[in-house]
Amino acid sequence: MEVFRVKAFTNKEKIKDKNILGSPAIVCFCKNRLPTDGQMSKLAQSNTKSNTVFLYKKRAVSNHFDIRHFNSKGDQLYLCSNGIIATLPLLKKRKIEQAKYFFDAYALEKKNIRNFFNIKIKDGLIFFDLPKMAYQSFSDKDKIENLLEILNLQKEDIYDIVTIDILNDCFLELKNAELLRKVQPDFLKLKFWCYNTGIRNFGITAKSDLKDFDYQVRIFSPHKGKNENSICNSSNCGLGNYWSKKLEKKELKVLFPYQMDFNGDIGGVQHIVVDEYHIWLGGDVE
Repeated sequence: MEVFRVKAFTNKEKIKDKNILGSPAIVCFCKNRLPTDGQMSKLAQSNTKSNTVFLYKKRAVSNHFDIRHFNSKGDQLYLCSNGIIATLPLLKKRKIEQAKYFFDAYALEKKNIRNFFNIKIKDGLIFFDLPKMAYQSFSDKDKIENLLEILNLQKEDIYDIVTIDILNDCFLELKNAELLRKVQPDFLKLKFWCYNTGIRNFGITAKSDLKDFDYQVRIFSPHKGKNENSICNSSNCGLGNYWSKKLEKKELKVLFPYQMDFNGDIGGVQHIVVDEYHIWLGGDVE
């Protein structure tokens, strides 16, 4: 087994003199077969700061792989797009370059998740496609009064309420990015709000005030044991669609500020290309 430490969705230069966390992953190339689930879980638990990806190339077809994803608690995940993009530059180094890759992952048939990703390189960045998801937006702020209290926000701070029903995600568009970066939720109350509403991910977003970025987003999931995610891919399947229409742009650059305004690091940087059916997510991988 060969083991690599990889970070996706980074940036070649610091932003506002801040480090960029990106999406770290440990990628394990298995030579003969995948370890047992118990062995992979134990190995993943030794990696406390990121997910672990186990990859085994099927011999018959060069672009077909068995893949498994585990979080730092040793829990097996369904197909994880962060893990997928982390493997791509390593496949390129091994001269396994394809326009499409197939990944046989854990229980995909039960989740009705496709097992392939189309790949393209644009301006030196690696892009993979995810389905473009519909969103709904509404402005009835009376429905979110409890949420405003949890976030310490006023009704006039909110421009729009955006839901991505297929993912069960909810976002508030705030009036500016400076406010977005300074929000400090009451995470205990937010945890119970997410439980009670059945929300998968909750986030706040705003048009960016930083040069070269189109919008910013912060994503919270205290009900899953993580107050704030440094970066998230799937939420941009709907949110990228929302901002593409709002800004009338097909190519977008997204900043996850994370703890930027609290003497901390930036979460990551994503590039998005929107077409008729897909959201292409791309970024630097190192």
